[in-house]
Amino acid sequence: MKYDLLCIGNALLDQEFRVDDAFLDQYSLTKGTMHLIEIERIRELKSALTDHQALKQQCGGSAANTAYATCGFRQRVYFTGKVADDEAGNQFNDEFNLVGIETNRPSMPNGSEATGQCILLITEDGERTMNTCLSISEALSTDDLDESAVSNSKQIFIEGYLASSDTGHLAASRARELSTGRNQEVNVTISDVSMVNGFRGNLEKIMGNGIHRVFCNVDEALAWCGTDRLDIAVTILRDVARIPIVTLGPQGCVIGVTKTGKRFNGEPANTLDVNGAGDMFAGAYLASILAGADETDAAKFANYAAAKQVEHFGPRLDSIQSYGRIKDRFQSSVKGIA
Repeated sequence: MKYDLLCIGNALLDQEFRVDDAFLDQYSLTKGTMHLIEIERIRELKSALTDHQALKQQCGGSAANTAYATCGFRQRVYFTGKVADDEAGNQFNDEFNLVGIETNRPSMPNGSEATGQCILLITEDGERTMNTCLSISEALSTDDLDESAVSNSKQIFIEGYLASSDTGHLAASRARELSTGRNQEVNVTISDVSMVNGFRGNLEKIMGNGIHRVFCNVDEALAWCGTDRLDIAVTILRDVARIPIVTLGPQGCVIGVTKTGKRFNGEPANTLDVNGAGDMFAGAYLASILAGADETDAAKFANYAAAKQVEHFGPRLDSIQSYGRIKDRFQSSVKGIA
């Protein structure tokens, strides 16, 4: 196959700012969650952040960050998203093409639509509160799928945020359908509790009759399963995915390789920013599987990589080479893994 991993998700321009809890309260923002907002709200927040220095600006989106990490861990990656014919859209394509990630098409003229953007607000405890205006990204559709690229990928990774889009969830479902009868593994990340609470039906359509892996954090797992017990949640999640993968923040993760899950402890970290930790975890996990590791060793490397991610500001590391160095350090300390 031509590609190791095909990722499909929202293509966004991320801007990150440091704020305090009072700022979140002032603008009625729930800490640690994702808010889908319109362009007027983006403008309001940007105006309020005039005196705040942007910590980082780069192209992103959940599946896009996972694509970048997987590429950094030396796998061949293709990304499907939708950008506008504007400066941010061109920056997105250029950033990805520069490191060797192929994208579905160049920016195309689209009238008044703009490339999607996300304002990430980081508090002193490292929590990130996302404010996302999808813009043209919300119009991702089956027309944007390169079905040949989908069919020629070993693994498919689908961003759960697409459940909020009337056309995006159909594109994600089509990508899964194309894998039917092929030797491909489909992976879905739930992405956020808001997707469970507001768009569960579309998430269920994306997963269809079952997928290989579902990635989620503990809050998403409990919300999906309607329980306050993680062991029960893992058991229920096995109805939609062969292998549920539940992240626990600094406490590590639980992998559903047994009925109630197997626990893997997290790695110590000097946490500055948890933004992108789950995306890095998924990228490291899938890169390990693609390199021939089993689920156990993939979980260990994913915990290690996520711990390194939270020691940096922003959803991605500063360079594509940084990912390779993380992998090399891990391999040197644990011979034969990942």
